[in-house]
Amino acid sequence: MSDTLTILSIVLTAIFGLSGFFFYVKSGRFTLPTFVITRTFLQTKAHPEVVILFNQKKVENLAGVRILFFNAGTKEIRAADIPNSSFPTVEFTSPSQILSHSLLASSCKEINFKVNRLTDSTLQITFDYLNPFDGGLFEVLYEIPNKSKTFPFAFKAKIIGGRKVAARTYLGSFSRKDKILFVLGVLIFLALGMALIIYPRTGREFASLIVGGIILIFVFLLAYFGITTINERRIPDFAKDFFE
Repeated sequence: MSDTLTILSIVLTAIFGLSGFFFYVKSGRFTLPTFVITRTFLQTKAHPEVVILFNQKKVENLAGVRILFFNAGTKEIRAADIPNSSFPTVEFTSPSQILSHSLLASSCKEINFKVNRLTDSTLQITFDYLNPFDGGLFEVLYEIPNKSKTFPFAFKAKIIGGRKVAARTYLGSFSRKDKILFVLGVLIFLALGMALIIYPRTGREFASLIVGGIILIFVFLLAYFGITTINERRIPDFAKDFFE
């Protein structure tokens, strides 16, 4: 029985140690410039009866993209944190060409969020500061020579002391029901693992301990990746009506 308790203490110490390390890392203050995008094709060569003109020039393939830029970190981003005033940019790769852009929304007026066109293929984002989950959403209409599944643009955002820029396609956020089911699943597996360890089957104590420990490790990994995925899919409230 003493061996069982020793192994149990080792398993629990490892699990709680990893949990403590995980929450310590997550609780640190950091900045994380983040781009979230969603794209639609508005006109393609497949519909020749529809003609779209831009400055009297026919547009063969017209696409639109909504781009959300915000601070997904836990620490504010200040304009002074931008090295050499090199504010974040969105660069469309050749031969794609920007036709028009428009700011749709921002988290608040005080951040002074703006989108400026530098060239026919580059947009620059400026702001005074971005608190956590502050940012702006803008829409871009652009022409591409062929209907491509890949996104013809690149994102750049350098923040002094900040994390590397993150960019992703919008996949939808988790509903309250999804979160409740996730928590229930974690609790059920946690209770099962603890039950096997605390109340092992008679004559199979060691096997019950091993299985219970494996389940607890699985629970930790499930919680870690689940919480990480939920956080990564979060977007600011002001942008939800434009994406969902």
